[in-house]
Amino acid sequence: MHSNDQLDAANDELAALRTALARIGNNINQIAFVLNSGGQPRAGELEHALGALTGLLARVDDAANDLVNRRL
Repeated sequence: MHSNDQLDAANDELAALRTALARIGNNINQIAFVLNSGGQPRAGELEHALGALTGLLARVDDAANDLVNRRL
């Protein structure tokens, strides 16, 4: 793959990851709102959101490492 194509693909991946992180962040904010209001989140909701966040952060790390390695 041509260098510019690789960078474009990496940028597309990072844009998709930012969108996914924003959605997960919104879910966590909603859970925090419920907790701060004295309520309880649905069973497994917090664990699911945190699991998704952990997996997504690993993808961000991988994408960042790929970009660094391509520049070396």
